[in-house]
Amino acid sequence: MPEILTSVLETEGIIWILGAYIAAGLVRGFTGFGTAMIVIPVGAIFLPMPEVVFILTLSGVGSSITLVPKAWSQADRSEVFLLGLSAVVAMPLGVYLLAILDHDLPPEMSRILM
Repeated sequence: MPEILTSVLETEGIIWILGAYIAAGLVRGFTGFGTAMIVIPVGAIFLPMPEVVFILTLSGVGSSITLVPKAWSQADRSEVFLLGLSAVVAMPLGVYLLAILDHDLPPEMSRILM
């Protein structure tokens, strides 16, 4: 375990990523959303996109577990089941596409965005 912690602390830009998570936590605390809009752009500067998406998803699941007990009694379980099933099917496909597709914008797209 210490090797994993050491490798994480040696990651280039870890301070910026942690700062983005702190800012995202404040935004999510006030608004209830927006974590990805802050963490993804900063994380993508320093890490490969599939890793950023995986870390964001893992942290989102971890923080949402505390909401489950109260939400379970109020939820429409059949609707939640369909949404969860679609996420289980679509997320691995999305991560796979992020891993295999070209990470650079085509020249015509970069001209449009600039």
